[in-house]
Amino acid sequence: MNPMNWDAWVFSAKLAWHRPILRWTALMTLAIAVVGAAVFYYKVIPPRRHAGTAIIHYNIYLGIDDVRAWPWIFLFPSVWLLVSLVDLLVAFGYYHHDPFLSSSLIYLAFLSALPCAGALLYLARMNV
Repeated sequence: MNPMNWDAWVFSAKLAWHRPILRWTALMTLAIAVVGAAVFYYKVIPPRRHAGTAIIHYNIYLGIDDVRAWPWIFLFPSVWLLVSLVDLLVAFGYYHHDPFLSSSLIYLAFLSALPCAGALLYLARMNV
């Protein structure tokens, strides 16, 4: 398979962008990711910066099982945003070649954004 050049990606992305369901699903995915990360940072940074540590993982069976230095709170939202962006970029780039794969990737990004936002909000609750 040949690597996709910029013009082919833009053409494919324009084709996908003209489908309203894909456009709104992608925008909602990014909105959920940005708002979820912003709420997490707003709630967690002030108390954890002063405490010096942050709860990184909570397990219902073991309780709090991972406590690290407070800058680690940037890891999960950053990875989530990066993975969502890469997923959407790939989906829009492959729309011309395989619309079904592209649509599936966009819907998967949206469906994975909901539990990620919930997990971040729950983790924020544990840290506050």
